[in-house]
Amino acid sequence: MKLKITLLLLMVAAVAQGQLQPDSSFSQDGYHLSNSSSTEYGRKMIELDNGDLLVAGTRIVNGKNNMSVWKFKPNGSLNQSFGVNGYAENSLTTIRTFTMQDIAIQGDGKILLLTTHSIPNADANLRVNLIALIRFNSDGSVDNSFGTNGYILSRPDTAYTFTPFSLAVDPNSPSSFYVSSQAVENGHATCPLGFGKWCLSKYKNDGSLDNGFNNSGYILDDADELRQATTTSPVAHINDIRVMPDGKLVGGGALFVLDQGYFTFGMLPNGQWDNTYGTNGRSYHSPGYSTPATIISQSKVLPNGRVVLNTIARYQHMGSDSTVIQAIKCDETGTQMTNFGSNGVLTYSYPSEQYQTFAFRQDESFVISWYRKNGSNDQKVEFAHFNPTGQLDLSFGNNGRLSTQLMTLDLYSNASVVFDILWSRDETRLFGAFSKQQPPSNIPEQAVFSYKWAGASPLNVKEPFLGAKPSIYPNPSQSQLQLVLPNGETSSDIKIYSVNGALVLQQPFKETIDVSSLLSGVYFMSLDGYAPVTFMKK
Repeated sequence: MKLKITLLLLMVAAVAQGQLQPDSSFSQDGYHLSNSSSTEYGRKMIELDNGDLLVAGTRIVNGKNNMSVWKFKPNGSLNQSFGVNGYAENSLTTIRTFTMQDIAIQGDGKILLLTTHSIPNADANLRVNLIALIRFNSDGSVDNSFGTNGYILSRPDTAYTFTPFSLAVDPNSPSSFYVSSQAVENGHATCPLGFGKWCLSKYKNDGSLDNGFNNSGYILDDADELRQATTTSPVAHINDIRVMPDGKLVGGGALFVLDQGYFTFGMLPNGQWDNTYGTNGRSYHSPGYSTPATIISQSKVLPNGRVVLNTIARYQHMGSDSTVIQAIKCDETGTQMTNFGSNGVLTYSYPSEQYQTFAFRQDESFVISWYRKNGSNDQKVEFAHFNPTGQLDLSFGNNGRLSTQLMTLDLYSNASVVFDILWSRDETRLFGAFSKQQPPSNIPEQAVFSYKWAGASPLNVKEPFLGAKPSIYPNPSQSQLQLVLPNGETSSDIKIYSVNGALVLQQPFKETIDVSSLLSGVYFMSLDGYAPVTFMKK
């Protein structure tokens, strides 16, 4: 019998408008524990249109890692109509499974997971990592039309081993998607310094490589190509990628530690650099501090194409662990924003050696969260809140930091890790996914929590790419298109792009659009808050 757990929120300052408070409407006092006999980890989250929450992670059953997705209702209970008793899983093969990396929803509602699979070897240098893609139908059943038994193990170049980082769905072709990864020459798995490269791969709906991307379905290159200059090491990590409404790909990451720099880039759907972005499609940033291409450097591409890049330095001392975050922010053209933080660099320290995770609002303000272990009676999940320009919000919590004690008793010295945090679409709630080892069994359990943001007014937000599509007719068209939005709604400017990503027409919203001046071919129409639509001009 597990000990009864009580959720407490400890605040030094009085609760005021704009503070996170436990969401009593979510499961039991704001959190859900898996209470399973198996080891479970939830690492990535995404919210659906109806408010349901998907949590992607791993269930370890009899020593075998199963790739899993749990579906929670807005009240924190498992949606029993999804998969089996609220969760779906695919055990793949006997190959050992590593960390869940990312989750995405395709245009048809299918759920796509990205993870790493490893073929072990007695000589660690000979270990082979593969890009693993798993797909479920929207009801949680395995999508057997995808690869073999619902999964694909991808190795774009057999001379390399691949470790994936990020997944991005193409809104203009909702069935295709991109993966960023690190590639290391075979035989050098533990020391990629002189043998590592970066890779971007594009896949069709059936999981095969899209040969329309760079004529091969992937790009495999050295850091020199991103830096546009000679680098000490060929290693570079593309930590995050996002497809913009015009079909262009934006990404960011870090170079090897001796090269001390971040990079961002813009790329066309065919795999060519977007020359309207940065210099020849790329931007290099030397922030003046170490930026190693490892797990301690991360990036986040925001919906408008801006990129936040950050690195942490961890200091471990008995009873006084600490971490320093340093970050920069780039605008839509790849230019570093000097009004972010202090002279373009945000620096923040917190009392834990645990990794942090970020959650951004629509206005680009953000929260970071981490788990703080300080002995058996001081286990806390903590938060800090920053405004859009990277200034600490001193009205939040106690001088910008809020400490919450989620569960007691928590006697295990390193019991929890905050893996991911996510704002609800209306930005009134903050969700979190973390692992939890609870006495007396100390078996790692999946835990999901929810906080309310007191006093927040719900946003009327339509999630780009996932909402209903506008209707256009006739399609193909020779002269005029008729545009109909769901429920008679309106939008802001209408933008039309060529297949190469060039903006060819922009006008205020109206239901009749004159396309007679366009050349014959395929075009993409983008409207704020709606999934892009494709049409053909005769």
